[in-house]
Amino acid sequence: MSEPYEVMPEGEKHAATDYITRLLTGLLLALIVLIASACPAKAAESWAAQWVDGYETGFCWTRNPCEYIPPVQIPYPEDGQSDGYVAGLKRGLEDGRHEL
Repeated sequence: MSEPYEVMPEGEKHAATDYITRLLTGLLLALIVLIASACPAKAAESWAAQWVDGYETGFCWTRNPCEYIPPVQIPYPEDGQSDGYVAGLKRGLEDGRHEL
């Protein structure tokens, strides 16, 4: 039985099973590729998401525990400003100061 499946009689039990297996494997591979391409990379975060991360870190810098961070309006980046994390960190440090 060294003949390829295409020339085997249709009555062979394993021919249908192998066809279904190849079909399901192809669909699974296509699904994996689709999911992987839909997930954004960490490096491609938006400026606003970086700003929020920086603000949270700055606001909670001297507060232990930091149970509440008040909501704030995220500013638009100024001309030439590309790092949202640093901008958010500076603003969070200013807003998070409290007198000891």
